[in-house]
Amino acid sequence: FVIINILLKVIQMEFLDEIIDLLNSGEFQKIIDSISDFLDENPAYKTIDYHHFANPLEEMLFDNYLGNFESIKTLDLDKPLEDIYTIYSIAYMNLGQINEAEKYLKIANQINPVSAPILIRLCEFYQSKHEEEKLKDLCCDIFKYTYDVDILTSSYFKLADYLYHTNQNMELYNHLFNFFVFLKFDEEQKPELWLRLKSEQ
Repeated sequence: FVIINILLKVIQMEFLDEIIDLLNSGEFQKIIDSISDFLDENPAYKTIDYHHFANPLEEMLFDNYLGNFESIKTLDLDKPLEDIYTIYSIAYMNLGQINEAEKYLKIANQINPVSAPILIRLCEFYQSKHEEEKLKDLCCDIFKYTYDVDILTSSYFKLADYLYHTNQNMELYNHLFNFFVFLKFDEEQKPELWLRLKSEQ
């Protein structure tokens, strides 16, 4: 039994490395075909009634905000299963299949609901669709769950973008936008990038 579990972990790790290589080379249809075959060969992974967390900190975040970690079913994987579904979504997005992209990104979020990298990608998805209310809600979740400064600063920008496009509280928009620029760029870059980002909104 232990040997079988070790072999499964090796297969999962090799498979994720394989699809990451395909992603880096832009072979999106091959990614879709490979993941589809992988899920057919591992049907348990299609039934999303479990969670997976990248580290103990995410387990604590789940326990604090969403429920009792000890009471949920989890998977013991070397590589996050949610990453496979996220890459699945990216492949569909690059092929212009928006509905499928959203579907698999939501599955990734269901597997790991406190993953800020998944939530920030969902933010970008709703930002591209101009679904501002969903964008706002996700940004607020990211503020709770993230422990990565780059994702945090990106969330400030996206929330500022929401306020700008909905014409809500422009004073708060300016504070958030300026704070994003303050965190993200060094002193020499700030004036030029502040003007460029303003012009892109």
